[in-house]
This record gives sequence, C-alpha cells and structure tokens, in this order.
Amino acid sequence: MKFFRSTEFIIACVLLAAMIIIGLINPAFWSLDNIFGLLRSNVVIGIMALGVLLVMISGGIDVSFTAFAIAAMYLTVRAMVYLGYDGVFIPFVAATLIGLLLGAFNGFIIHRFKMIPLIVTLGTGSIVRGLVLGLVGTSIVNINKMPKELIEFGKTDVISLTSASGTAFGLTAMFLVYLTLALLIHLILSHTMIGRSVYAYGGSPEAAKRVGFNTRRTIFFVYCVAGA
Repeated sequence: MKFFRSTEFIIACVLLAAMIIIGLINPAFWSLDNIFGLLRSNVVIGIMALGVLLVMISGGIDVSFTAFAIAAMYLTVRAMVYLGYDGVFIPFVAATLIGLLLGAFNGFIIHRFKMIPLIVTLGTGSIVRGLVLGLVGTSIVNINKMPKELIEFGKTDVISLTSASGTAFGLTAMFLVYLTLALLIHLILSHTMIGRSVYAYGGSPEAAKRVGFNTRRTIFFVYCVAGA
C-alpha cells in the first residue's frame, strides 16, 4: 500500500492518464510510428536527465549540463575531422571524459568554496557556452561537416518497420544506450554505498557527514556524472 501512495506512483498515473486522453483525442498517438518518433526525439534528453537526476537527489541543481554536452560534442567532432578518424567508440569515450572533467570542476568549486550549485553551474555553463560560440562562430553546427560514421550511428535502428503508406520507421539504437544507462543508474542508487550517500546527502549534508559518508566524493560523483 505504501507504493501506491508514493510520489512516483502518482506521477506515473498522471502521465498514463494524459497519454490515454491524448490517445482518445487522436488515435494516431498510439501508433508505433509516433511512439518510435517520440523515443528518437527524446532519447538524448533522457540520457542527460539521468545525470541531472543524481544531482537533484543530492539536493543540488545543475544548469550547465547542456553547455557541457555541446562543448564535448564539438571538441570531439573537431578532433575526429582533424585526425581523419571515422570510428564511433573512441569519440563517445572522449566526449564522456570531457564532460566528466567539466563536471568535476563544478564539483570542486561547489565543495571547496561552499558555493550555491545554481550560481556555480549557471556561471560555468555560460562560460563554456561562450567559449564554444567563440570557436564555432554560430549556434548552428552543419551536420554535413560531421564524420559519416557518427551520422550513420545516429540513424541506426534496432527495429525497422514500414507503415501502411510505405513510410519506413524504426526504433533508434540510442534508445538501448538510454536503457542501459538508466539500469546502471538504478543499480548504483539502489545497491551501492555511493548511491546511498547521494540519498543521505540530499536529506541532510551534515547528517550524512556525521554518519561517515565522504561528502566530497558524493558531490564530485554526482556532478561528474551530470557532466559526463
């Protein structure tokens, strides 16, 4: 009975009710074509939201993650073009490391100087966004200048179907990446000490420190994950 009174269950019910109402108004909402399209357009947002989730559970906030993601993407693509590298795995790792380092900087400033997370992340996000715009010269990146392998990976579908009208659609492979990361975050939060420390720090930083949690490691962890 406790589960049915939880905030998560109530939110899930509200979302389900909204989906049912929209589906009754427009039955096309429940078509596989539309569902796969929604998953494709929101999978990147979902991946970034997983990192921000940890920050919010810890009682903080991070508004710099979009700027960090753009910076990591741009620097990685520029390096790939310059070196003539066409793979996918190494660029993903490189972009993750860039975001992780930027997130670690957020964690360092917040912990070392006891500053408000909103102020810190707003500042670092603005700085990084300004530097990237200074290098790129525009807020729009021409996809035709991106490495072919990255473009093809983004178009890869794990399930490919054809509608009655002959239009091809499918479930993007990035959705599997999102599911894997979501499962990993769930396991960390539910079955590790660092996950318990995130909940404890979000409840009371002082109490978490008194019971023996390494609060510095907790702060660095959540902001590194948010950046990565």
